[in-house]
Amino acid sequence: MSDGNKLLSKFSGVYGAPMGRRTIQGNLEAKVRLFRMRMSACGAYDAGGVYWGNGRPIYACIGEDFQYFIRANSRAEAKAAIKEEFPDLRFYQ
Repeated sequence: MSDGNKLLSKFSGVYGAPMGRRTIQGNLEAKVRLFRMRMSACGAYDAGGVYWGNGRPIYACIGEDFQYFIRANSRAEAKAAIKEEFPDLRFYQ
């Protein structure tokens, strides 16, 4: 599987890093890639420089016109929660 973190856009702002990334729900039947986001050494910033704060791991679910982020202890836990909310999504793997 390719590195899903490469799907995350880079962010920079005049006033620092933005808080989190926006959810996009334009295609609720998308084929999506679900992956654990790689975080900075301090654990608060993603690979694109966006601030999330510390806590449980963050999983990204990204597909065509669909983007959703969730904190979960495992990929299986994240997938189950996402499938409950968006039952028509199709997952790679």
